[in-house]
Amino acid sequence: MYQMHPHAWALYFDFLHEFRSLSYRGVPLGLFCYFPDYTGGMASTIELPTFRQTLRHDPDRAQIQPQFEQFLPRSDQGTMVKTENKPIVFLGGTYLHPLDPTKVLIVEADDSSCCHLPTCNLRSYQSDVSAWIKEAQSQAQNIFLRLDDHPVFSGPTFKQQLIDVDIPLILPCLDAVLNFLEQVPVACVVVEGSNATNKLSCILPTVAAMKGIPSLSLQHGIIGADRGWLPLYTTKQAAYGDFELQFFRDAGVPVNRLAIAGHPRFDAIFERTHINRTHFCAQYGMNPDKKFILIPTQPIWDLTSISDLIHHLLRYSEAEVMMKLHPTEIQHDYWKERYRSLIQQYPSIQWFTTECHLYDLMANADAAISLLSTTGLELLLMDKPVVYMGKGTGASYPYSSRLTHSDPKVAAALAHRLVVDEAFQEFARNERVDYLKKAYPVKQAKMSVFQLIEEMTGINPEAL
Repeated sequence: MYQMHPHAWALYFDFLHEFRSLSYRGVPLGLFCYFPDYTGGMASTIELPTFRQTLRHDPDRAQIQPQFEQFLPRSDQGTMVKTENKPIVFLGGTYLHPLDPTKVLIVEADDSSCCHLPTCNLRSYQSDVSAWIKEAQSQAQNIFLRLDDHPVFSGPTFKQQLIDVDIPLILPCLDAVLNFLEQVPVACVVVEGSNATNKLSCILPTVAAMKGIPSLSLQHGIIGADRGWLPLYTTKQAAYGDFELQFFRDAGVPVNRLAIAGHPRFDAIFERTHINRTHFCAQYGMNPDKKFILIPTQPIWDLTSISDLIHHLLRYSEAEVMMKLHPTEIQHDYWKERYRSLIQQYPSIQWFTTECHLYDLMANADAAISLLSTTGLELLLMDKPVVYMGKGTGASYPYSSRLTHSDPKVAAALAHRLVVDEAFQEFARNERVDYLKKAYPVKQAKMSVFQLIEEMTGINPEAL
């Protein structure tokens, strides 16, 4: 989990200021640079109290969004465009169903297609920008010469990240989006999080705003850090609940740009029919007489902590452990090596990748142990007791202190109590209900998101 130091935020705005002339068709390229990639290994320098003297911008957290807004290109439309007969654009698909195919357009970065809705490949709008890339690299070199005595900007890693990595990556995406929005009439842009870790998710709403087109960002996961959430590029941010609203407000995002809407993906928790326990046990070789404790892994979770947790859980004869691997571990296929010793040491453990739907796993779990995670929230929404073993550095999530502990032995004991102690189960249920009133007070996120889109555009994209 990563939260940028106040000095790092101020340094980011200094970077945007110094490189404001490095632009393409009126759009500053620095807006789409993920700044932590530039400052790796420099924390000891940046966080020194004396480093404040080198900063031009205010390190106050409440000034993050206001200062960022100063560098955004202005709208050439003056006001938001009229939206009649223009589609709602979704980047990379959507969990919103059913949608009216005459009112929506899915845009992809390649030829992949996620559904039967009208789909557009942004690469088809990309022109040859090789000469522009060389020009931008040369321009960046000249700016770096002027900053040769800067304690951070003069570093070789900083220069390499901008010149060799980001400029060749950003320019083709920016060119494609500029061309797309010039040629295709659009009513609104919807993205899953707008941040510089995903270039298109921040380029699309930025260029859309230049053309008077509103945009909406859906919260795609728990906010465990600044990374991936700040600053905000879209007109509005849809949040899970009050805790995320406070996170954005603390960073200076105006209240009128925030709304509690949940995420349509979670609607399946309440609407989907989940596999029953008899079929689940038969299909995956589980003992129906045991208590199933689910552990959703995360790449950042210390392996020693996971090993200790499993060791202490298996001391309880009632417990059977189910490990649900994180999508990143599955996607990059390194989980077998990462967990090889645990797989060999504990052959009774069930390891789940994609063969079982996450919500079927949750429905059959008696309790779960998790780091602060989106899966932890989903388990709570499914009315499952959860023990948290850690909290992030992003939004503040005041989950039950009696159900949160970083010690694997204590966490295992808490999970055991949750499956054998009825009084403790009732306590956990009451804690869960109170927590969700603020963490996720939404039952039909799909309808909430449709309403937000309609408020911004006058268009309801739902298929009737």
